[in-house]
Amino acid sequence: MQNGTTAERTDGSGTPWDTTIVTQVKNGMVHLWRPYGTTADFSYTGGVIPYVGIESYKIEQDSPEMWVLHNRQTLR
Repeated sequence: MQNGTTAERTDGSGTPWDTTIVTQVKNGMVHLWRPYGTTADFSYTGGVIPYVGIESYKIEQDSPEMWVLHNRQTLR
């Protein structure tokens, strides 16, 4: 993994929030960043409030989780 690599967790759920970007690989830890968006369901009021933000988290480089990596390339 290297900075800018896009990674998708392969746990079979196929959810969009399983996609993340590698921001740093250092001291056996992989630092990940991902945007997210969700909504709260207010069926009584008919209104929906969107929640958007970012999440930064770390996993160990030798984590047993499986990932599909999409390496960043410079287009010419």
